Amino acid sequence: MEVYLVGGAVRDALLERPIVDRDWVVVGATPEDMRAAGFDAVGRDFPVFLHPRTREEYALARTERKTGPAHTDFDCDSSPSVTIFEDLARRDLTINAIAIDHDGQVIDPYGGVRDVHQGVLRHVSDAFFEDPLRFFRVSRFAARFESFSVDPVTMNMLESMRGDLAALPPERVWQETRKALSERGRARFFELLGSLGTTIWFDDDLVTGARRVFAAADYESGELATAALGFAAPEHVVVEQFARLRADNDSSAAAQAVAAQQGQLVEPKNAAELLDALTMIGALRQGDRWLRVLRACEIRYERDLESLRVLARELSAIKVDVAPGPAYGRALRSARIEVVDAAGVL
Repeated sequence: MEVYLVGGAVRDALLERPIVDRDWVVVGATPEDMRAAGFDAVGRDFPVFLHPRTREEYALARTERKTGPAHTDFDCDSSPSVTIFEDLARRDLTINAIAIDHDGQVIDPYGGVRDVHQGVLRHVSDAFFEDPLRFFRVSRFAARFESFSVDPVTMNMLESMRGDLAALPPERVWQETRKALSERGRARFFELLGSLGTTIWFDDDLVTGARRVFAAADYESGELATAALGFAAPEHVVVEQFARLRADNDSSAAAQAVAAQQGQLVEPKNAAELLDALTMIGALRQGDRWLRVLRACEIRYERDLESLRVLARELSAIKVDVAPGPAYGRALRSARIEVVDAAGVL
C-alpha cells in the first residue's frame, strides 16, 4: 500500500498559498484493507475513506471511462493494480495532477509543476472531454488564479464542449458558480464564460452585466457577490437565471431583492416607497438576508446606508393600540411612515 498527497494541496503548496484541505490517494489497497486499518467508508460512487484520526479523505486510486451521455455515466476501476500515474491521468488540469509520495518525491507526469510556475491552466489529456462540468471548473479556476492564462488548446476544447452542457444537472452548475463567486477574481469567471460563447445555462446579458459589476467593485464575500448578481441584469432576467440553476432559496431571494429594490433603497422618492423597499427585502422580519442586500447596495453605489439599518430596527419595534384586523395594518403602516419621515433619511 502506497499513499500520496494529491491535487489542490500540492498545487497550493507550490504556490505558497494556504492549504485548506489535504486529499490522499492510496495505491495497492482494497476497500477491505482500508476498513481493516480503521478507515471509515464514505464514498458512494467510488471508494473514499476518512482517516480514523485526522478525518482527511483517502481515495483508492482509480481510472474512469465514460459510458453514456449523462454526467454520472462513468465506469470506475479502483482495483489495487491502478497506478498513481493512471489516477493522475483522469484529472482535469495539469496543476491538479501532481502528487507527492511519503518520501517527499514529486510525481508530475503531465507537467503540472511547470504550469504552476508559468501560470497556465492546461488540460491533462483528451479525457478532459468526458466531463462537461469541466467547462465551468476551468472558469472557476480562472477566477481563483487571476494571473493564470488558459492554454489555447484547452480553450478550443472548452468551446467544443458547449453542446454537451445540457447533460449537466443544474445544481452542479450552480455549485461551480457559487464557488466562483467566492473568489476575489469572480469577474474573470464571467469574462471566460462570455468569451466561450452562449450556453443554455447563462443569460448572455447577465454574463455581460456580471463582468461589469464585479470588475467595478470587490464584494468582500461570496454571499455578498451572490446578492450583487442582482445588479447584473433586470429583475426578470435575474429571477429566470436563478431558477434555471435551481439555486438555493437564500441566494435567489437576496439577488432578486437587490434587482427589485436597489433604486428605492438608495434613492427613495418618498417615505412610503422606502418603507415598502425595506419591507420587501425583509428588514422588518427576523433574519439577516436584508443586511446583505443593504451592504451590496453600499458597495455598488458607494453610499453609507447605516441610517437604514437603524431605521429598520426602529420600524420593527413599532406597535399600535388597534385591534387586530385591516385597521391594525393601516394604523401600523401610517405609524411607520411617520417614523420614516421623521428619521431624516430621505
